[in-house]
Amino acid sequence: MHTFDEFAQELHEALTHLYDPAYQPPQSLADLLVSSQPLPPGSVQQMVINAIRSLEPDASVPPTARSRRLYELLVCRYVQELTQEETAERLGITPRHLRREQHQAVHMLAQWLWAKYGAARSNVTRPASTPVTNAGADTDEWRAQVHQELAVLEASEPGAIADVGAIVAQVALSESGLAARRQARLVAPPVQPGIEVAIHPSALRQILIVAIQKLAQAAVEGQVTIAVQADEVDVELSVTGLPVPPGVTVTSQFIAEAVPAHAGQCRIERSGDSVQFQIRLPRVTPVRLLVADDNEDIVHVYRRYLERTRYRVAHAATGQALFDQVAMQRPDVVILDVMLPDMDGWEVLTRLHADPETRAIPVIICSVVRQEELALALGAVGYVSKPVRRRDLIQALDQALAPGSGAAPQAPESKAGVY
Repeated sequence: MHTFDEFAQELHEALTHLYDPAYQPPQSLADLLVSSQPLPPGSVQQMVINAIRSLEPDASVPPTARSRRLYELLVCRYVQELTQEETAERLGITPRHLRREQHQAVHMLAQWLWAKYGAARSNVTRPASTPVTNAGADTDEWRAQVHQELAVLEASEPGAIADVGAIVAQVALSESGLAARRQARLVAPPVQPGIEVAIHPSALRQILIVAIQKLAQAAVEGQVTIAVQADEVDVELSVTGLPVPPGVTVTSQFIAEAVPAHAGQCRIERSGDSVQFQIRLPRVTPVRLLVADDNEDIVHVYRRYLERTRYRVAHAATGQALFDQVAMQRPDVVILDVMLPDMDGWEVLTRLHADPETRAIPVIICSVVRQEELALALGAVGYVSKPVRRRDLIQALDQALAPGSGAAPQAPESKAGVY
């Protein structure tokens, strides 16, 4: 039997030998990808190359989209055989960033190939994460498509978060008519303002819409209620249908896929004649970002990039203004330009790192001066060269605040149980 993890490992090995005439792929990999016998020389390699080409996004997908970035990485590294350093330069990222992205790109290719060929072979098994619960919807190909759609959505607006109260109000307004047509009443009390979760607003809207529609269909002439509870770590959205007749099963494979894809948990519970979707998602805590840059246009770009994310931007046009703001209200992270009008950015970084009161504040150097090694040596946690792309900026900020980066303390991990 052949598992997805084994297949992914064999695929990675095949990628590193695409143009090696002496390479013989494992028989299990060949059996999965190529059905003809005997095996034509180079057929596995050619199929892998064709698969990479098949992942090219549509022309409408923006250049900054993650799906396009991963596709270009696969082409550069494995089809064109560029080194990691050459590929990083081609994509405008650091070699360290490239190594992380390369792992994701290979995994994406493995998922695509597994969805296309794995389920059709009788001698392979599904990944453990793909239980069969709904024939007709729960196919590997469908699952892969759901995750691809979610990835494209995230790539269109990296780091986007959702205001739960606003989303619930929008969904209640749009879906009340549909519920009424099913002779069900939709109830959605106002949600406390300021509750935000780590998911794209469109994805959260669709999750709630599906839950409402499923329950409205089951609770004919009944009621569907949306309730929200939040603590410092998680937000739980409960969508309840009442009454749901005994023996009526309510499921949603889409919700089962979409919620875990955003680090959430979901379960469906029946209590008497009610059925409830319990959806738990990580709560977002606003992050105070101080940008030290005398270029107002650059600061405007940063503000635009960071709209609808967890980052709240404050601005300091000089080094002294930075120190004044740090003293008045301690930021969670700093973006620092090197060429400030009153003092050198390297001096600012050195002073921040030398002072025990400010040493823990993570600093990202963002400059046209390409001195990443110097920035890290002086205490910066990250470096981004100008002009900066939106995804690179958000990724640098997220990494600066990640646990173990030496950055500001983070909220504890979700204490939710298995959903």
